[in-house]
Amino acid sequence: MENQIKKLENHYIVSGFGRVGNRVAEELHHEGVPFVVIDRDPNKIKQCTDKTWLCILGDAAIGEETLKKAVIEKAKALIIGIGQDADAVFTAVTAKSLNPKLFIVARASSPETAAKLEQVGVERVALPYQIGGYHMANMALRPEVVDFLDIIVDNKHHELMVEEIPVSPTSGMIGKLIGDYFDRKKTSVVVLAIKKPDKSCVINPLGNVDLKENDKLIILGTKEDIEKTKEISK
Repeated sequence: MENQIKKLENHYIVSGFGRVGNRVAEELHHEGVPFVVIDRDPNKIKQCTDKTWLCILGDAAIGEETLKKAVIEKAKALIIGIGQDADAVFTAVTAKSLNPKLFIVARASSPETAAKLEQVGVERVALPYQIGGYHMANMALRPEVVDFLDIIVDNKHHELMVEEIPVSPTSGMIGKLIGDYFDRKKTSVVVLAIKKPDKSCVINPLGNVDLKENDKLIILGTKEDIEKTKEISK
């Protein structure tokens, strides 16, 4: 397993294999992306090895060595599912010091901790009680909409899905109009939004909007059509 982990590149690291971390790992597994799990509890590591997932016994909050074993310098993202807020902050600080470009998602139990995590460079913070409350309220208010959204963001349903696709600096899309690539007569892919590098967002863009380097397209379509679009965007 150590040799397999050393070969990882552009992978995801899951720190903490409790209820949240376990669910995160399940989703990454379904997506078919490379990942490695870190936990300090031998029993949790055994659960992970029983599923034949790559894992490391260690504590990411108390030093650099564990994160280095997970090849953090080559990782794409770190997902911190640790239940203790202080440990989550320490893990984020250490991770950013080892890989400043690392994309980090972390859980927090309070808005105060969420603010601290954002201050140390965490890109996305999840407050489980907030997410759960929001989702439950919308289940009651607009259940059919929630059911539809749950289907299209779940990549286990290949008939229709939503994906985020970056426009790379070498892409032939740069400088071209959306209508050149996403004409409904030519493709079933629909551009829902364009996320700009400055974090602004163009919702439901028209066909005469031109594409720029480092734009991110939020698209809706079948898995097959989305894979074709990914190739064009490179």
